[in-house]
This record gives sequence, structure tokens and C-alpha cells, in this order.
Amino acid sequence: MEELRKKLRDLKNTGVVDQVFDSASSDLESLGHFFAGIVDGEGSFGWKSSGLSKEPFFAVAMKDRKIIELLKEFVGHGNVRFRKDGVYHLEINNRSILKNICDRFLNQFPLRHNRQRERLSALQQLLNDHTPRSPDSVSREHDMV
Repeated sequence: MEELRKKLRDLKNTGVVDQVFDSASSDLESLGHFFAGIVDGEGSFGWKSSGLSKEPFFAVAMKDRKIIELLKEFVGHGNVRFRKDGVYHLEINNRSILKNICDRFLNQFPLRHNRQRERLSALQQLLNDHTPRSPDSVSREHDMV
């Protein structure tokens, strides 16, 4: 038992595993539920300020690079970067991809935590209701004043 505790402690501290398993043996359904758990615990989504506007985002950060890369592959989009704090960070800002992610983690592989599910649902509603204003419409509104 002590050996298992030591391995778990090492895994938490370094993010490095002592064994490698074939990820191709997992089916899509199992992976979807696994990633729903990851998003529940490590996911962040909503709106962030970008200049004068707010941009939607979906992000997951953790030490395990392989899980982050598999999640990127699973959703089919995103940028992975390594942060100074030793964490791999996947971020997605594309609105159409975000709509797909919201649908996946609300309907197909639903999140379990109410708070996360409510935040994702609010993001989905805003993405469906929000039409970004073009610079031309902003300048026309300014000319009318």
C-alpha cells in the first residue's frame, strides 16, 4: 500500500507516470465520459475581456500533457501550450467549436457538477444568442449620434 501511495504522490507532484497504456483501446463513449470528468474538475469556460469586447473561451489546464493532447484530439481543435508553472494549457476560442463543445458536455457526455453545468449552459445560450457586431455597424451607429 505504501508503494502505491508513493507512486500517487510522485504522479501528483511530477505529472509523470511509470506505465504507458495504449489509448487506442478506449472507445469514444468511454473517452467522452472521462473527458467530462476532466472538464468538471479542471475546466474553465466563459467570457474574457479582449480589447473592447468580450470573447468566449474554453480552457483546461493540468500537468499531464498526454491527457491535454487527447482532449485536443477529442474536440478536434485548440492550442496547447506549456506554462511557466509546469502545467499544460488547452484553450479554445472559436465560437463554432465552442458551440459543439457545449453541446457535447451538456447533452452527449453531461457534466456532473451543477455549477460547471450551469456555467456551460449559460455560455451555450450566449453563444447561440450573440451575434458579434461588425466594425461597420459600430461606425454607422456612431454616425447616427
